[in-house]
Amino acid sequence: MEEVRLRLTLRRDLRITSPRVRTPEGWITLGFAPDLDTAAAHAASAMLDLMMEELHMSRADAVALASARVHLRITQMVNPLRGVHAVLME
Repeated sequence: MEEVRLRLTLRRDLRITSPRVRTPEGWITLGFAPDLDTAAAHAASAMLDLMMEELHMSRADAVALASARVHLRITQMVNPLRGVHAVLME
């Protein structure tokens, strides 16, 4: 990379419990834990929280939409913590 541009915005009105990333392709939430199942549950739960906030929907509606539009992917396996990211495709 020759040049990287970042824009950071501090949002004092949000209570975020895990990292979130907004990309041109969609939203990403991350989960980390000693095992993949727990890491996946953290990433998925964070995504449901994000969907409720950003899309103004109930958790039940977010779960229904997530079943079709959210993909879980392994982020890391190389240290004691396992990582999973949830991707909400646009």
